[in-house]
Amino acid sequence: TIQNVTRTDSESYTVNVTTTAGSDTAVVNLDVYFLPHFKNLPPEVQAINQFSTFKFNCSPSKNGYPMPRSYVFQLNGLPIIEGGNVDITEGVSGSILTVSSLNRSEDSGNYTCMVTNEA
Repeated sequence: TIQNVTRTDSESYTVNVTTTAGSDTAVVNLDVYFLPHFKNLPPEVQAINQFSTFKFNCSPSKNGYPMPRSYVFQLNGLPIIEGGNVDITEGVSGSILTVSSLNRSEDSGNYTCMVTNEA
């Protein structure tokens, strides 16, 4: 029994059983799932000039296990759809939201990045 399981407990474990009738060995692989974690958060308030470009880099410092399966950007709690002046680029270590030609009435607000994995 492993109590208080942590990430470092992820590995292969071997069990050897021996009786008077013989012996047997079994190998068990333990994968410990954990949530993505952000270490460096962007500033809570950013002032950007209208018609300029805004980039929001959503890259967890510890990607979690298993790797994140989705990145969802939101503006004021609503999902951001790619297209027009909005581009979303996904890479190995995260996702980047780029909003070009900022429009004060349409693009101002609270931006959020939600990262999910199977943990």
